[in-house]
Amino acid sequence: MVSREIPMRIRALIPQLRTTDLEASIAFYTQVLGLELAFRYEDFYAGIRAGAQVFHLKRVDAPTHPSATCARANTSTSTWKPTTCPRPRPR
Repeated sequence: MVSREIPMRIRALIPQLRTTDLEASIAFYTQVLGLELAFRYEDFYAGIRAGAQVFHLKRVDAPTHPSATCARANTSTSTWKPTTCPRPRPR
């Protein structure tokens, strides 16, 4: 039996934007920018459509600095695991 490695192909990415005010974010994207509310899940998650593109909004309790968390790939299972980012070295 010949083992063939099949390369993983990414067909789409959907960005997830975090917000502390889901209602205000939905209003901004739909009323100010004129985009479409694609879906809403309870009081903490929504999708916004911009033509053929979609991005998600997720309500969080507090803002997080972008460098506070990272994701590391597990290539054997094709999954991502949130981890603490290493601190940058002083210059």
